[in-house]
Amino acid sequence: MLMPEPVESAFIYALAHRAPDLAHRDAGAQDQAWVETLMAQDIQAILGPLPAEMAGPLVAMQVRGRLAGHAAQFPESRLQIIEHRGEAIGYWRMAWAQGRLVDIVIDAGLRGQGHGGRLLAALAAAADAVNVALTLAVRLDNPAIRLYHRLGFQPSGSTGPLQDLRRAPLAP
Repeated sequence: MLMPEPVESAFIYALAHRAPDLAHRDAGAQDQAWVETLMAQDIQAILGPLPAEMAGPLVAMQVRGRLAGHAAQFPESRLQIIEHRGEAIGYWRMAWAQGRLVDIVIDAGLRGQGHGGRLLAALAAAADAVNVALTLAVRLDNPAIRLYHRLGFQPSGSTGPLQDLRRAPLAP
């Protein structure tokens, strides 16, 4: 078993104290279909309405591309399942050593309940505890961008429709 990176170790502690009803675990083979379904829902929401004959193949291609792209661009990252009281509610891909949130999706039916905010607040507290900056990229039209700004993420560049954000660690 791999030893957790300092940020992940601090995150486990922060999550236990800030949001004990939430947990994360590495995704396994048994999670693959669920992750792909959740990712497909996210992609479909981004793409908007499409003719039925196009939607399935295009979304499936986008899911494969997202999974392969993230794994290639961040080979050290880990796909992890986010749980609320033992039930899977979303996933994220974290590159713990770099403090990089590669991807995060909370089930659309469970958004707006504060799970993502509490999870990310614990991540920010963990990064502060070990003096690590956090980075991510977010679509400019993603409503979660407001949450990222509230948590101290600031623009650090842009690439097409994505805004790169960085959160410097806060002094203790």
